[in-house]
Amino acid sequence: MMNKSIYSQIIASKTGLQIPVLQNGKTIESRYNPEREAESQLLNFEKEINFFLIIGIGSGILIKKIHDCFENAKIIAVENSICDIEFLKKIPLVKELSLSKDIFLCSRENLSQTLCQNYLPALHGNLKLYENRVWINENKACFEEIQRQISDSLAKISADFSVQAHFGKIWQSNIMKNLKLAARLNCNIKRDASKKKAAVIAAGPSLDKTIEMLKGGEYFIIATDTAFSSLLKQGIIADAVLSLDGQTVSYNHYMHKMKEELKNTVFYFDLSSNFSAAKKIYDSKLKICYFSSGHPLSNIAREYSKNSILSLYSGSGTVTITALDLAVKYGFTQIDIFGADFSYSEGKAYSRGTYLDTLYSISSFRKQTEEGLFAKLMFRTELIEGKKGRYSTKVLESYKESLENYLKSMNLNFVNSDDLYRIKLENNQMLPAQIQKFNYEGFIKELKSKVKGSYVILLPYIAWLRKKMNFAPCSFEFLCKVAEESLLSYN
Repeated sequence: MMNKSIYSQIIASKTGLQIPVLQNGKTIESRYNPEREAESQLLNFEKEINFFLIIGIGSGILIKKIHDCFENAKIIAVENSICDIEFLKKIPLVKELSLSKDIFLCSRENLSQTLCQNYLPALHGNLKLYENRVWINENKACFEEIQRQISDSLAKISADFSVQAHFGKIWQSNIMKNLKLAARLNCNIKRDASKKKAAVIAAGPSLDKTIEMLKGGEYFIIATDTAFSSLLKQGIIADAVLSLDGQTVSYNHYMHKMKEELKNTVFYFDLSSNFSAAKKIYDSKLKICYFSSGHPLSNIAREYSKNSILSLYSGSGTVTITALDLAVKYGFTQIDIFGADFSYSEGKAYSRGTYLDTLYSISSFRKQTEEGLFAKLMFRTELIEGKKGRYSTKVLESYKESLENYLKSMNLNFVNSDDLYRIKLENNQMLPAQIQKFNYEGFIKELKSKVKGSYVILLPYIAWLRKKMNFAPCSFEFLCKVAEESLLSYN
């Protein structure tokens, strides 16, 4: 059954512009001169704004004025329902606006998706919200839902932008250095066919209770970098190890001496992950394989040479999901995930044997104990109390949600009992047996042609620039030029 529109009819204003009438007989715009009213509202909009969110489409005249006045603007205009939008498209101006590539007319049901897909702070800068008060007064119930969606979406976008602003420069530097190293690599990634099950190993506290299960030899073991040293200290050699983090601290996962037993282990590094860690593995004459998990520059490199760079999923940025995706693409029909607690339990943040044990032990003294350092780590953000003395955070809960959304999106049957995920699936092997050397020189030539006019490649670095005080007031075009020059300085 089709929803009833909040509008009843379309009338002509005194100036001849068609405007919609609400069911209660009111209009959300002036019946006399809606054009002049829109121009008056436009005076409150700062000239540097490039992204607008309009509550209440109405006749479309305000949207038209914004589109004409702000050359590079993107505009999202929201109505209560699709039914309302279809009604408003009977107005020729609204119909015309709906065909523009820079204007998105959406209902409250798809507002979050539309906003998250189109608003890029690194590109657009600040967002301007315009709320039509008459429309809001007549639609208070749905406006509360719109407010919630805007708040949740902007929080998500802001968190993503903050990560890009923090890591944008590091990522770009790591990618270019890692690609140069990839030009030296050949890697055989065939898995041991005798092992029918895969174990994905995260470093949650529950790993201490289940680690003995990994010593029987039945599993093909895929370890996250944090869990790698925990396994090694228990005499367990992983078949594959994954690194995703671009920070220098990631090097600490590989501080210990690389053993001869690791000669058959394949170390998978995201192109944006810490270059020093990858170089340590390379210098130890161990196997390296690079993958791309979503950075636009990494994706360009993978598209250029698909036989050199794998594609793995990272979800919200937790390496556990990426390790799981690798297990799926290896073709295993049963995958168990160990240590994916996504919480702190028994006063512990991680399992025993991670690099933090070593660092905190070295850093401890009488007034700063090892236990105190771990407590500081756990209490750095607000904790959410769970069952049986467990504590989590919003970030950890988002990781868990992302992991389980991945499982559902892949239609994978799974159960989670006592922090042990058990997954069954069909064989779907997609990994090549051999990874070839990356053609770095050829890619640089390709990159010089692609980067011209392709701002998407540069967005993470531009996000980093926008957070720098001396670049904050600069135009997007200028930031693009700076980011482009930085990128092409690698050769």
